Amino acid sequence: MKKVLSILLVEDNMIEIMKIRRTITLLDLNHKVIEAKNAEKALSLLESKAIFPDIILLDLNMPKISGIDFLSILKKNINYSYIPVIIY
Repeated sequence: MKKVLSILLVEDNMIEIMKIRRTITLLDLNHKVIEAKNAEKALSLLESKAIFPDIILLDLNMPKISGIDFLSILKKNINYSYIPVIIY
């Protein structure tokens, strides 16, 4: 039995979001993908405890809070510092 992952996708580009969705579908994976259009939304989701992802897919080039800044904030928080982050 395959493990279903909870994935937080932090991406502001709709084309990239569609690529990730398509890839997961084509690979026949049942992972739950939660989308955040920017780092502010992702931080809000994490802080509200609405989600607790197994992994985070992070775009580096975003407006306001960049991916680097988001990663810095995330790694300083003891509750989220251990979540693996894939940067693209």
